[in-house]
Amino acid sequence: RPIGAGNHLLFICFVSFQFLSLFFFVMMVIPILLQHHEDLFFPPMSGLAVVSMFGLVTAGSLLVLLLHQLRGILKNLTTNEEVNKERYTYFWRDDGEERRFVNPFDKGWYLNFKEFLGIGGRVEYVRLFQTSHPNRSRLRHDSDRNDELEVLVVPSGWTTSESSACKFLP
Repeated sequence: RPIGAGNHLLFICFVSFQFLSLFFFVMMVIPILLQHHEDLFFPPMSGLAVVSMFGLVTAGSLLVLLLHQLRGILKNLTTNEEVNKERYTYFWRDDGEERRFVNPFDKGWYLNFKEFLGIGGRVEYVRLFQTSHPNRSRLRHDSDRNDELEVLVVPSGWTTSESSACKFLP
């Protein structure tokens, strides 16, 4: 399953445990390598040094990924929304002279984190269905609520299943 399809918490736990495992491995190996620094170019110390370097680089990469994910969780913003925010009209408000970015899903870092853990406010989802439209596939929501929703338009050839979901805009 893709990340975020009901398994984002598990993914964050996985990345965290991977980072911690590699970090502690490297921290345990460094004293051994320092103690045997004259043998670093000979087996088995050379292999241990190479594995430690890979572990250090991988741990650093996992830390960057983890921090990026945590930042998105605290802002309630996906990577796609952050990268393509210029394309999503519901993120922008005109204040007379300037256009400013406003995240309608952000409830503050504490409530966002509670929502991520599944103990906070409930996120409401709607089911999306494909309708016919010349040149494009237009999606509509099937709900008796009167909330305003941004109409999603996708290029022709793209499809969606009935299990697709989007958040209600406040």
